[in-house]
Amino acid sequence: MWVWVFVGGYAVFVATLAACCLRVALSRHSTKPRRDMAYKMFRLIWGVNLLGGLATAVVKLHHAGLL
Repeated sequence: MWVWVFVGGYAVFVATLAACCLRVALSRHSTKPRRDMAYKMFRLIWGVNLLGGLATAVVKLHHAGLL
């Protein structure tokens, strides 16, 4: 059960971090370099977590004998 608490907390943390980056990236009041950096951070956060999640799913499916 504790695993789900930690996974849920991590998911909320990543979603909050991505939302903050996206807010700055889409803001009209930020400077162009700041918006560009926020968009790069958003892509980095989203890409790393998506690849990590997919890798974990593949490993779990392999251990279960489904792959």
